[in-house]
Amino acid sequence: MPVLFPPPGVKVLTIGELTRALKGMLEETYTTVWVEGEVSNLSRPSAYGHQYLTLKDEEAPLKAVLYRAIALRLRFDLRDGMRVIVRGRLTLYMQRGEYQLLIEEIQPKGIGPLELAFRQLKEKLSLKGYFEPKRKRKLPRIPHRLVLVTSPSGSAVRD
Repeated sequence: MPVLFPPPGVKVLTIGELTRALKGMLEETYTTVWVEGEVSNLSRPSAYGHQYLTLKDEEAPLKAVLYRAIALRLRFDLRDGMRVIVRGRLTLYMQRGEYQLLIEEIQPKGIGPLELAFRQLKEKLSLKGYFEPKRKRKLPRIPHRLVLVTSPSGSAVRD
């Protein structure tokens, strides 16, 4: 296998340099964006009162941050499964190399389609009796085996 070298005159960037450049471009280009999506993975307020969440639709997820000052102004309870319209600005979180939305304003728009599908499936399974106590297995007092189901890239693998 041949050893690769950049052509003469090409600057080789460090990961930090590339990430800083992307952060600058992202923050200059998307100073204000409006997005609509469904709330998921809503965290409890951190020690500083900030909340972290994911906005998603059928195509993609977007991590978002709701700072304490904005959260205190909300006149509704933000919940998983809620459909919302959000105004914010995009940034790149350097430590993880991930882009995220810093929420400046958020408005409810009802239940999202993914939550609605989940509720409908839950209702359908409930009508078939799948959640009845008599169908549930009793847990052993001392389990001998544990199974973890997660994605290969999920944090649970390392926890």
